Amino acid sequence: MEHKNIPFRFAKIETDEFATIEGNFDESNETLGVENGYDFGFNADDKAVAFTYKLTLLQEEQPFLILKVTGFFEIEPKAWENQIEQKEQYIFPVNLLQHLLTLVVGTTRGIMHTKVSEQPYRDFVLPTVNVTEMITEDFVFDKE
Repeated sequence: MEHKNIPFRFAKIETDEFATIEGNFDESNETLGVENGYDFGFNADDKAVAFTYKLTLLQEEQPFLILKVTGFFEIEPKAWENQIEQKEQYIFPVNLLQHLLTLVVGTTRGIMHTKVSEQPYRDFVLPTVNVTEMITEDFVFDKE
């Protein structure tokens, strides 16, 4: 199936979790571990999708910062009906998924920047997140 551009609106962003664990952070230690992951969900009635992105920063394999953010997107109704909703399935194109997750990852970086601007670990440089490696194919869900 050929996928065209699917119009959407960034409807809402929520910071679901933000925690710092000061005892797990050593300012003299310049090593940084990063764990990240995502969850995806959708609501067919509202023609909406959501991505939750979780970022954990670690030292010596112990988390010292946890940030979880959810981005909510409303898909243009005609695009939903013509491109996502099929007779027996919902098909979310890989390029749309990658784009939406990229927006949530970027938003998460901005939220983190704001929340840690006065923290001793504000100067850590985070590695890039390649969402094309995280999402490699369309998401397909059978209708029930």
